[in-house]
Amino acid sequence: VAFDLNIKTLESGGAYGFIHGKGNVPLQEGQAQQLKERLVEMDNSARRLSNIQGVSSELGFTRIGLSPDELKMFDFLNYDTKQICNALGWSDVLLNNDARGDFGGTIQEIRKQVLTDTIQADARLLDAAINSEILPRYKSYRGYCVEHDISELPEMQKDIKTLSEWLNPALDRGAINRNTYNTYLGLPVSDNPLMDEYTVASDVLTLEQAVNDFPLNPPNEETI
Repeated sequence: VAFDLNIKTLESGGAYGFIHGKGNVPLQEGQAQQLKERLVEMDNSARRLSNIQGVSSELGFTRIGLSPDELKMFDFLNYDTKQICNALGWSDVLLNNDARGDFGGTIQEIRKQVLTDTIQADARLLDAAINSEILPRYKSYRGYCVEHDISELPEMQKDIKTLSEWLNPALDRGAINRNTYNTYLGLPVSDNPLMDEYTVASDVLTLEQAVNDFPLNPPNEETI
């Protein structure tokens, strides 16, 4: 659409302006015709001297057409870009829109949003179709399923620093155990049962030991 509109604009540029006599000396019809013929001749000739034109009276020029910058011809491309992005569910930032302004996030965040909001949803629909309609038709694939995992893509990698700053206090206060800590960070979970124990930062104690050693409601000395 954009290219078609641009071509039509260039092919039918219309009248750019007109030459006229200045002051109280208008061009006569014969003079105007001769001037027009000379301009056509100059435009068709590649010779250097063809660009020289002499006139015997003072002339003026009034522009009535629009310049390419005023026509904003290439703005039609932005319309096509928007249409493509709307169909894909993307931000036009991903198509190198230099005039994007403040789009409320980094490129990494925009890419992650596309993955979670659009690509992941489409992948799940594809998984459901394959698992329900295709795999059951083959005996060797019965009992198997297809599942897309986008967590390994670079855009989906967690911010380890920010995540650790949130997890460390939770671990120190006994809200999570070390295996849960590893799970959030994407690290392997240990088979060691001690990794499932809840500990506190004041000492390497289980949560149960910490509560027993420092009871929340110590007995009143008068009742002992």
